Amino acid sequence: MSPTPFPFRSSSARAILALAAASLVFGGCATAPGAPGAQGGVTSSQPATDAAKVAAAVAAGVTAGNAASARPGASPASVAQAVGAAAAAATGPRPFADVIKDAKESPGLFHVWQKDDKVWLEIAPEQFGKPYLFTANLSRGIGEQGVYGGMMLVDQIVEFKRFGSTVQLIAKNHAFTAGNNAALAQGVREGFTDSLVGATTVASQPHPERKTVLVDANALLLTDIPVGQRFTMGVHMRNYAFDAKNSSFEAVRSSPDQTSFDVSAHYFNPKATLPPPPTPTPPPPSPFPPFTKLPDGRSLFLGYTYNLATLPEPMAVRRADPRVGHFDVEIWDFSTDTRHTPRTHYVARWRLEKKDPAAALSEPKEPIVFWIDRTVPERYRATVKAGILEWNKAFERIGFKDAIVVRQQEANAPFETYDARHSTVRWFVATDAGFAIGPSTVDPRTGEILQAQVAIPESWTRGDRTFITEQAPGATADGFAELPDGRDYRCTFANEALAEMQFGLDVLAARGELEPGTPEADAFVDAALKAVIMHEVGHTLGLRHNFRASTVFPLAKIADPDFSRTNGISGSVMDYNPLNIAVNGEQQGAYVEPSLGPYDYWAIEYAYRPLPPETENEELAKIAARGGTDPLLAFSSDQESLAGHDPDASPFDQGSDPRR
Repeated sequence: MSPTPFPFRSSSARAILALAAASLVFGGCATAPGAPGAQGGVTSSQPATDAAKVAAAVAAGVTAGNAASARPGASPASVAQAVGAAAAAATGPRPFADVIKDAKESPGLFHVWQKDDKVWLEIAPEQFGKPYLFTANLSRGIGEQGVYGGMMLVDQIVEFKRFGSTVQLIAKNHAFTAGNNAALAQGVREGFTDSLVGATTVASQPHPERKTVLVDANALLLTDIPVGQRFTMGVHMRNYAFDAKNSSFEAVRSSPDQTSFDVSAHYFNPKATLPPPPTPTPPPPSPFPPFTKLPDGRSLFLGYTYNLATLPEPMAVRRADPRVGHFDVEIWDFSTDTRHTPRTHYVARWRLEKKDPAAALSEPKEPIVFWIDRTVPERYRATVKAGILEWNKAFERIGFKDAIVVRQQEANAPFETYDARHSTVRWFVATDAGFAIGPSTVDPRTGEILQAQVAIPESWTRGDRTFITEQAPGATADGFAELPDGRDYRCTFANEALAEMQFGLDVLAARGELEPGTPEADAFVDAALKAVIMHEVGHTLGLRHNFRASTVFPLAKIADPDFSRTNGISGSVMDYNPLNIAVNGEQQGAYVEPSLGPYDYWAIEYAYRPLPPETENEELAKIAARGGTDPLLAFSSDQESLAGHDPDASPFDQGSDPRR
């Protein structure tokens, strides 16, 4: 790939090609019909004319001095090959119709053309410099050590930029702004940079009517875009290198609002099966042991789904408050110097607007839609749906009817939920995974949640419920670092809840209170799964962990069956709540959190309650202030829990006196 129309670096090389081309025309390799001395080949005038054009094109950039220094003597075949390449570069890209001849078209946001192993992306003039959402998902993993299929990877706002014959895909930096302050806006442009996602070349002349151009999608997307991202970092830490030659497009799809590419990405490590060299002192154990689930340790394929999608117009932001636990986006706003810091934080939340703003209870203009992925076993789909829809109770309290809608993806559905338009709950299959995860795609300009995913390990479908404790002890999500925008997705609740459930089943079976395999045992499992779904869906709605919520009720209350089944056993489903198993012989309350807690209603109210713009900040301050007076709204973040200074801010404690 070269940004200039002439690919040869040295002027002497250009001179050699010019002289060679001239010799082809004038030195006997191309002569007029019937001319004496024609040696071996050209017997018509048309090739001579073409060769003359080639010579003229090549010679156009050659100076007399360079020509004088050229060395003749190259073989006719090599000269012809070089001349052909030079002619192609000199005359520019091929006509649009020639490039896509016999190619299959997929019309949509970006028209995609595919022929054999080649894919071209058609870009209109107005699509350069326009923001789009770019996401990447891991559609196929290797089933161990953090590389799990079904996970979200990258989400960025990108733009296509063209200069000369090069087209770049640029990740835009929206973390810094100066608003309408022109002087500081210039400073922001000079002070911070965007990033390059990928680059390719213009492959065609403009379309005669549409004025669009084709670009080489192979060069753009058959690259290692997700390098270093979650779930793929472990591949690179084991010295697997991306292998473009054996990577390919498996499918391309395009609709009016998004274009998707399914990529099979090959990685190769020729040393993977070699034993380490002997050393006098054995090295310490590696945090990245070899992969063991590959048929050949030297090679692996990962599946990526790349999506380019339209972006909505930026919605109104809502200021975050540290007294309420929301994920947020951090923006450095240099537009004024009246604040002590330019850093501002906006709540991560869905765009939710009433159809009828005057109604006390109204359906939203656009509901939050969750799809139950076809990977979820039928046995658990009703429980998953119930866990998702439980959050509608909090939205109803602030005036939204059916804010969340659940749909089922059928087995033969023509779409994949790896795209940028389907929020989903999915099952993933691995040999050592013991976590659930609830990430979301957030507009970095405003905090708007655009898409979300809940991923649950397949271990929930094990008949004997002992998968985690027996086959994958200690499996955690410790490898998932906090993302740059502050959204911390380290969530081991599914792992811990499954271990708690197994313990509870064993205890209740030993007491004779619950017979394994009975409808009562299944109901116990369903209740535990519903609690996990509520917790992870809470993350996708923008809520962080709350490790103080379990302390709001006294033990006597949560042991009361009537109280606990009505009010729950904790102040929030966003805590890590243990099983509530009564001492043998005492009354038994609800085993797990059956519904949302008071904190959950409060956090949803702060993020989603419709407020007049002119009084929004004042109203938000009033809502947040309730946390200082109402003990049922107690909140502590992950950071407070990890610091270890407060025994009340801990996972898996229970009751208002956890030291008992």
